[in-house]
Amino acid sequence: MTDAEDRLSSHLVEDEALQRLTSGHRLERPGDRLAVGLTDRRLLCVSDSGAFTDVRYDYVSSIESRERSRVRFTTGPDGQRTLGLVGGVLVIGALLVGFGRLSAGGIVRDAVTVGFALATVAITSAIGHVCRRDDGVAPREQLFVGTGILSVVVLASAGLFSPVLVAPLFVVATLAGLVLVRYARRHRDQFNGIGLRRHRETLLTVTTVDGRTIDLAVEADTDVDRTLSTAVYRDSAPTVGHPVPESPAE
Repeated sequence: MTDAEDRLSSHLVEDEALQRLTSGHRLERPGDRLAVGLTDRRLLCVSDSGAFTDVRYDYVSSIESRERSRVRFTTGPDGQRTLGLVGGVLVIGALLVGFGRLSAGGIVRDAVTVGFALATVAITSAIGHVCRRDDGVAPREQLFVGTGILSVVVLASAGLFSPVLVAPLFVVATLAGLVLVRYARRHRDQFNGIGLRRHRETLLTVTTVDGRTIDLAVEADTDVDRTLSTAVYRDSAPTVGHPVPESPAE
């Protein structure tokens, strides 16, 4: 049983069956996630904070639904790792800016130095990726590795000994970049989900007979809106009586 099912099950009464389950949020409180369920008699919503809302089908006067899609940034399954990486980038960026202000190289020299450092980090990381593969280094890739090592030596020599570049800034930027790359590689599984994603959801507006309105956004890949409409209008349909045939008078 999932956490959402467990939360909803604690609010079910005897003989009440949960028929549909999805997740969502109130439109006015998008940060408070909801477990949204449909039973055989009512709509149930339980938030992560424990807030509970329920509406019996016979109290619903109208239902409106529409779909919307929006682009949002996702941090992957482990948001803390993502925040750590972003924080590291910001700290290193601030450190480089501060270091550049203290140096007498000027903006152009500092920018060129950081560029050399980034190139060194990129080539070093690519070489490490090829050498760590389980199937070994192919003959064609040996040329790449050799050329890459030579390039790193040239870049490092230029960064450390060239009068055009700022050696201390080169060292700091290179080491910081290698640390970030190592961190990202160790936790690459947690970073697979990072990026912009188009998210589709169904907006539900449920109005009750006393004028109360509940605005929900639920996952678009569920049929909660259709199931809710079917349950509400089925319960509100008038019952058609069938006449009982009379026995012939004797």
